[in-house]
Amino acid sequence: GPGCIFIVWTENGLVYAHRLKEDGTLGMPDTFISGDINMDGNIDILDVIMLVNHIINENTSLLDGADINDDGNINVIDVVALVIIILSS
Repeated sequence: GPGCIFIVWTENGLVYAHRLKEDGTLGMPDTFISGDINMDGNIDILDVIMLVNHIINENTSLLDGADINDDGNINVIDVVALVIIILSS
């Protein structure tokens, strides 16, 4: 949210994010799997649909795990990467 800094790292395929608040306190770490956009614990076609909808609608809301290739952008390259993950599993 506003006034926050996020500290993010990856380990064993999981992405961890701590929120450093404006008052100096550190929030509990959030954990998510890159590609699990709807955060249901699975990487599947529902995540692809959500990612495509995000791109088409140019929604500015943050989708944890939607930046599959971790380049700082959410776009069709992430859709392709997500489909590859699903097909290879």
